[in-house]
Amino acid sequence: MFPLKNLAKTEGTPFFTYMLVVINILIFVYIQIRISSNLYLLDFGLIPNKLGVPFEVIPIWEMIYPFFTYQFLHSGYLHLFFNIYFIYIFGGAVENRLGHCRFISLYMFFGMVAGVAQVMSDISSGFPIIGASGAVAGIIGAYLILYPKEKIKTLFIVVIFVFIRDIRAIVFIFGWLAIQLGILFFDRGGLNVAVYAHIGGFVIGVVAAIFIRVLDFFSNTERDIKESLQSE
Repeated sequence: MFPLKNLAKTEGTPFFTYMLVVINILIFVYIQIRISSNLYLLDFGLIPNKLGVPFEVIPIWEMIYPFFTYQFLHSGYLHLFFNIYFIYIFGGAVENRLGHCRFISLYMFFGMVAGVAQVMSDISSGFPIIGASGAVAGIIGAYLILYPKEKIKTLFIVVIFVFIRDIRAIVFIFGWLAIQLGILFFDRGGLNVAVYAHIGGFVIGVVAAIFIRVLDFFSNTERDIKESLQSE
């Protein structure tokens, strides 16, 4: 099950969605060209067991900034491709609904919360957490709440059969979530996937979008009441 196109109608240009795609590509290319080792993972990746080190050894700032920088690091071409592809598929519609500034702020926030979720799953781990997938999961969660009735053009591959169908966003996203939960319960670390980051990002994306919809509802209701009073 692979998304081909988000069918939600949007207006304007999703500047920050495109910017995130470009920045992730540029950082990946720069690292491939200029850095010959994986030392950058130790400096900019999110390493759980560093968070328990006394401040005298590692300054607090060096414990904070990895929650931002880890989101722009990727382990390989496929890791990069899938993350920027999902940003492209779902990000534009969410940015259109939230507005540019609110979108990019929440994107980074989703990534931070996803990082916390993954860190809390194994605080003693010395393995760097990297990738935009936690933030992307937040965008997917927000999309579920903001566009539950929209459809996604989806590619299905079942054994030797390949076909394309337009399916409800809620069906696709719950399918995606089922895969994450399947990895969580049945994988024993062989896939090396930060599933807790995905789930944490998704949950905070859902919660944030619900909160925003409630605020927008009351804001629109208040505006309608004022307009009604003014017209009387």
